[in-house]
Amino acid sequence: METPLILKLDFDEEDDFYAGVDAISLVENPAIEIDFFTFSDANRFEFKSYTDYPKAVSQQAQVGINLNEKVNNKCATRVGKIRAKQLADGKPITEETIKRMFAYLSRAKEYYNPDDREACGTISYLLWGGEPALKWSERKLAQIEREREMSAETELIDSSMEFSSFLETLESTTINNPEDVIKFFEAIDDSGCDCGGGCGCKNTLNTHVESFCDVSGDCNEVGDYTTNFTAINEEQMIVSPVMIPNKPIIRKDDNGDDFYVYFTPDTIERMAHNFLKKKFVDNMNIEHSSFMKLGGINVVESWLKKSDEDKSSKYGYGELPEGTWFVQMKVEDDNLWQLIKSGAVKGLSLEGSFNMEKMKSKQYS
Repeated sequence: METPLILKLDFDEEDDFYAGVDAISLVENPAIEIDFFTFSDANRFEFKSYTDYPKAVSQQAQVGINLNEKVNNKCATRVGKIRAKQLADGKPITEETIKRMFAYLSRAKEYYNPDDREACGTISYLLWGGEPALKWSERKLAQIEREREMSAETELIDSSMEFSSFLETLESTTINNPEDVIKFFEAIDDSGCDCGGGCGCKNTLNTHVESFCDVSGDCNEVGDYTTNFTAINEEQMIVSPVMIPNKPIIRKDDNGDDFYVYFTPDTIERMAHNFLKKKFVDNMNIEHSSFMKLGGINVVESWLKKSDEDKSSKYGYGELPEGTWFVQMKVEDDNLWQLIKSGAVKGLSLEGSFNMEKMKSKQYS
């Protein structure tokens, strides 16, 4: 079997101001194969987990652990070994873990040789649950997606009913002409309206709307129009890993052949520091398109994982290794937030200029 090409990426900021990371892109399929986490007051830190994988998955993981011990645990990364123990013990795993399971096993299947029980390709494949895990993860992800679609349909129906009720209430007020209606919506919009009399018109959707400005500028009581849409109390934040040290990222060359690139912990740390130093915190786009440069989104926090007690664990990223670069972003643009919530973009991808160094073949998981 031909050994795949593996390239280590690095950069020298003294050669070029733009060397290293110069932008972050919101993408549907992040190269690191891990989605970002969006949170609000209502759903912060809540993660659904699953334990319904077949017993055969646990058995295969245990076989992988036993075989790895016989070769002095030389195969798999720390994350791969932790994952194997988790599966062997029947512990809960998240949707993100299932996605990683399917992605890894789909690629690694070609390196699995049941006749060679010492090969790292075989051992690593088993550590992730082997063939039973590959089949289960594919089925499970399809099931989760179906459930999500059904939930979205139900939520849409509920939202439509709620808005219909809102309109009925609006119709029961004494607002009798189009200009009054426009003024009413201005009163509950973030932009507010200026009554001139300080009668509380500058309320937002998550507050009690006590009055509106009529055409004459006077204030009229309209009652309570506080709504209950999920988006009202959302903090509109994203938390995500940006890059994971020593993680192989698959790419294709001009001939369509696969090769892999990766970053060392040292390179990632320098990338993270330079990104802030050069004030690129608002250099954002969608799907690496220079025509889709985004406003209304900024990096508000950046950190590197230093220990197992890192705060990234509370966002569901406890399994990621030390040296992982994380960011937290504030989304100010409501339209962009709705795009994120829709699932059209799911993760982050880096843009930048890097040097490439050809490396000897390694086994990754």
